[in-house]
Amino acid sequence: MWLINWLNPLITWSDYWVIESNGSIIACAKLYEGSSTCELYDVFVVPHWRGNGLGTTLVKTLIEKARYPIYLACLPNAIGFYEALGFTCTTEPLDAELMRRLSLTNVHYKKLGLTPMVQTRSQAPS
Repeated sequence: MWLINWLNPLITWSDYWVIESNGSIIACAKLYEGSSTCELYDVFVVPHWRGNGLGTTLVKTLIEKARYPIYLACLPNAIGFYEALGFTCTTEPLDAELMRRLSLTNVHYKKLGLTPMVQTRSQAPS
């Protein structure tokens, strides 16, 4: 979790869904719900615990909780993970504020290939 704390030392853990093992957080994700969209952030699993379905479990849980389409921005190496959970890359024009919150206007992230994705409950896998 040091990576997430390093990236944003102002994190409020009460905003996160977490999975713990022996008192330590081993996976987390955050779902923000706006007035007509939801946004998924900071899906992270401690490297030692990856491959055990923890990230999938968290995201599926948040899909069930979401009342609106879920938007996220991810790096190219994560696209397959999200596609398997019913997300699709989107080219639809996004609201400027949503683009800002998802860091899609950040020049550094654009260079890394940050990709907007969307998921609606009708797309969710069982």
